[in-house]
Amino acid sequence: MTRLIEGQEVKRVLIVDDQPDARGAYGELVEDLDLVPVKISGPVDENRILALGTEADVILCDYHLKRQDYAESDGDVLLARCVERGMAGVLCTGYSDFGLSIRRDCLRWIPSRVRSREVEPEAFLDGWAQCLREIRGSLHPARRPWRTLVRVVETDLERGYVSAVVPGWSVREPVNVQIEGIPSEFQGRLLPDARFFCQVNIGAESEDELFFDGWEVGDADFAEQALHS
Repeated sequence: MTRLIEGQEVKRVLIVDDQPDARGAYGELVEDLDLVPVKISGPVDENRILALGTEADVILCDYHLKRQDYAESDGDVLLARCVERGMAGVLCTGYSDFGLSIRRDCLRWIPSRVRSREVEPEAFLDGWAQCLREIRGSLHPARRPWRTLVRVVETDLERGYVSAVVPGWSVREPVNVQIEGIPSEFQGRLLPDARFFCQVNIGAESEDELFFDGWEVGDADFAEQALHS
C-alpha cells in the first residue's frame, strides 16, 4: 500500500538500527501501517543511507548506532544530515536520550522524536508529515529559528557541555549545549560570560526542544544591549 503524506507518496521505509531484533520490531510496526520496511544491516554512514534513499521514501532511525561497529555516528547526526539533504525521517530514542543526549545542532533538522518504548505506528506518520513540512519551509512557531544572543555561564570540558543563557528564551534558566555540536572555530572561545549569536528556536515550550545552529561571534557592545533589552 502507498500512503500520501503531505503530498508525497510513501511506500518503503528505511529502518536504521544496530540491533537486528529492534530492526525486526520496527519492521512489524511499519507493516502495521501497510508500508514496506527496508532493514539495513551495518556498517552504515550518511552516504550509504542517502544512496539507499533511492530504495525508500522515508527513514526510521534509532538514536544509539555506535555499538557493534554499526555506525561511526549516533542516529541524531546521521538523521540530521539526511533531513538536511531532503529525506524525511523520525528519530527513535529511549527515556534517557530524550533530553540532553541528542545534539542541539542536530535538533535543528530533527522535528520529530518518538520514545521507542511507547511508540504507536501512527506516531511515525505524524513525524514524517512534520518533517516533510519543515523540509518544504513550513515551520511551527515553536520550531522557527531566530538569531538571538547566547551568553556562556560555565564550560564543563569533562562532561563535554557548555551551560549558556539565552535571554530571548529565559533570562534565568541556563541550557546545556554539547561542545561537539559547536563549530570548532568557536570551541576555544567558550569562556564564562562570552557572548555569541545563534539561530535558536526561542518559541520552544521546553528546554529539551531548543536547538542551536549558525554560531556567530557577536559585537560586544551590541551583545550587551541585547542582553539588557
